[in-house]
Amino acid sequence: MEYTTLGKLEELVRGEVDMLEDSFVTPDEFKNYVNQAIKICEKKIILLHEDYLLRESDEQVVDGNIPLPVDMAGIKIRQFNIFKSGQWQPITRLKHLSLINDVCGTKYIILNNPNEAPMAKLVGETNATKVKFMYIRKANQVVASDDLIDLPEAHNFIYHYCKMKCLQKERDPQAEIVKAEVKQLMSDLTEFLNSMVDDEGDDLLIMDDSFYDDFDSDYF
Repeated sequence: MEYTTLGKLEELVRGEVDMLEDSFVTPDEFKNYVNQAIKICEKKIILLHEDYLLRESDEQVVDGNIPLPVDMAGIKIRQFNIFKSGQWQPITRLKHLSLINDVCGTKYIILNNPNEAPMAKLVGETNATKVKFMYIRKANQVVASDDLIDLPEAHNFIYHYCKMKCLQKERDPQAEIVKAEVKQLMSDLTEFLNSMVDDEGDDLLIMDDSFYDDFDSDYF
């Protein structure tokens, strides 16, 4: 299924279900269908092979504090490095604030205060100027017509999911047929994710498994 944006997807689905000229399903409703499908896929990906959503971030250190990317899924950080004395140095995470007085060397800790954006803070280090790390991102939620749907392996599922939701609202009996296709496409996506083999060589990115969320895949 060839599309990359919300607008193109909406045009394709509305053409398929004969809704190009009517507003029974409003643009906002359709957008919600798309974002529901994206969230379903995101949860499945994070459950089965979250490295599909791996992204690098470079951040400046300000008074020992490091802002975290707004598109981070939970607090899923890999391979945290500080720039010090002209070179990159890996550091590990301090998981409990109660251990802060017992730190040997440099660590980072996550500050997750209510009503504030989460941030990282360096512990035992005052000279580092920047950091870089890998993290698991959220899938892009679409708002505008030209917003990118950035899960190419899930495009077929997202298309059929939106088609199913439109037909269900119309109470069209074809909705049950498309629902079966949606289930099969989720099965196909699951198989694809299970087939992705982790790199077990020298470049393996060990996950930081603290603060991980549990996910389910109930979407009907």
